[in-house]
Amino acid sequence: MFVELKHYHDYIYVIKQHGFEEVNTDYTTDGHTVWKDDKQRIIDLHCFEFTDDGIVYEGDIFPSKTFSGIGKVGDITVSCIEPLSQVMLHLGYEHDKNDVHDVMLLCETFQIAIPDEYKEK
Repeated sequence: MFVELKHYHDYIYVIKQHGFEEVNTDYTTDGHTVWKDDKQRIIDLHCFEFTDDGIVYEGDIFPSKTFSGIGKVGDITVSCIEPLSQVMLHLGYEHDKNDVHDVMLLCETFQIAIPDEYKEK
């Protein structure tokens, strides 16, 4: 989940009120934290900022259109990262089985070419 910097602390307050606690991981950074509750539900939280140049995340700038996708969480329509950008954000790091699952599903559903680093070798 991506949360805008100006709402980040409010979001943390709300998820803590719902029983989530921060879990330190190898990939925890100032802009990327992981939260878990006693039901083993996980929130993978990314903090970003809108600027005149685009969207800033972890020091990188992404085009504003990155968040032009529309999705659903249950019955609620939400803005989200459009499919190609979701795939691109899964590149350049050591991925796990969850990353592979997500990328393969995105590629299949939206007819996106599977990136080389996700092709079986």
